[in-house]
Amino acid sequence: MPTSPLTLLDRRVPLCSAPSPVRPLQALRAGLWLKDDGHLHPLYGGNKVRKLEFLLHQVPDTLWTVGASGSNHVLATVLHAQALGIQVHALAVPRPRAPLPELSLRITLDRAASVTLHRDLTSVRNALSAVDPKAIVPAGGSSRWGSLGFVRAGLELGEQVREGLLPEPRFIFIPLGTAGSALGLALGCSLAGLSSEVIGVRVVPTHWLPQKRIRRLASELGGLLGVDPPQIRVVDARLGPGYGLPGPGSLEALGMAHRQGLLIEGTYGAKTLAEALAHDGGPDLFWSTLNQRPLLPLVPGSPQVGEGWFL
Repeated sequence: MPTSPLTLLDRRVPLCSAPSPVRPLQALRAGLWLKDDGHLHPLYGGNKVRKLEFLLHQVPDTLWTVGASGSNHVLATVLHAQALGIQVHALAVPRPRAPLPELSLRITLDRAASVTLHRDLTSVRNALSAVDPKAIVPAGGSSRWGSLGFVRAGLELGEQVREGLLPEPRFIFIPLGTAGSALGLALGCSLAGLSSEVIGVRVVPTHWLPQKRIRRLASELGGLLGVDPPQIRVVDARLGPGYGLPGPGSLEALGMAHRQGLLIEGTYGAKTLAEALAHDGGPDLFWSTLNQRPLLPLVPGSPQVGEGWFL
């Protein structure tokens, strides 16, 4: 008999300062709302914290993960795992136009006692053959366990709708990089009784994230909770030349957001917002996954405590 979803959703390390806030984005488009995950943790927020609640509950005292240069997933994993005494092995892969990779790397290397960075894929593959599968955290934290973080997020959104903090969204726009956030959110919305359609805006090439991989993760997540696999709509039109490179409408969306005091970046948020701005009507919801906590206070010797760059 499948385990109760509510029971599984309690198997986590409590990290999130939830619920994350919602507010209207009428200055950008009529009918558009924002849900901002940026302050989910006082040290380092963003959507990865939701996944790490479940992933760090699963792993033993050492974990292995992977991310591109400047990866917010790797940085979030290092910071939150270190606080729990978990050692991290991270494979860093090249990335075009990485946002502040030097700053991210400095913060990561300052935690040298708790993290080992690897750059050779072959040696990592050999090492993983002897590693407990529970100790392997996939890119973006998108496993069936990590995706539970966004199942909880969907339930959280449902409660905010019931409290009258925002109307029930017609569409929810969220970046699609490794699919765990979008799929978990779709399932959580369904469990919350929302009819909202989750639109995953692709930010990685299809060969990085083919449809069959999305379907497999959806099946694994549905099977874990004993329900039908979640369904999402995937939009490819905003990808442009590739990961980390501007797509159609993304630079305009970035500028519009910043003029309204909304901090997003070009790799994930701008492409997703560009798709949200291309629709009429609503109510619709733009889900911001970007950390909003300053990074410079985490850099060794930085005098600018309380200020600085974000990632």
